[in-house]
Amino acid sequence: MLNHILEERKSRRGRTSENSKISGLLAIDAVNKKNKTIMVKIRLDRTREDILEDIERLLTLLKKEAKILGIDMERKVKLHWDEIEKYIKVYDLKKQNPRITWGEIAKQLFPGEIYKNPYNNLSKEEVLPSTKDKVRHYYRQAIKMINGGWKEI
Repeated sequence: MLNHILEERKSRRGRTSENSKISGLLAIDAVNKKNKTIMVKIRLDRTREDILEDIERLLTLLKKEAKILGIDMERKVKLHWDEIEKYIKVYDLKKQNPRITWGEIAKQLFPGEIYKNPYNNLSKEEVLPSTKDKVRHYYRQAIKMINGGWKEI
């Protein structure tokens, strides 16, 4: 997206974009102003860190341009990125190994929510049932995001 914006700015040679008060193509032109959304294409053959860095850079650029143009792009609802990251981790673990149990995933993601069952003769560590439920919920949320729930963000 950023490369496209830079190429478009070069090709316009200083002519103003249709939607802006400033010359050149702006990233903010790609925003659907009615529902404050933007379509982003991501090449998945890159590292996760590079993808997140590019998204952060795009958001920073959009916020700067919105401020210059006097457009309110602030969200009223705070996103919980740590939760979304857990959705992705649960989904990835389950996709990599469909036979993995919810308890095994929970042990990996929530090592602090493990207890020793005093009624179990082997005294082996178990995961709290509520933690398994949380992991299932994260998996369902990941599926929901994949099937279009990302549009609500």
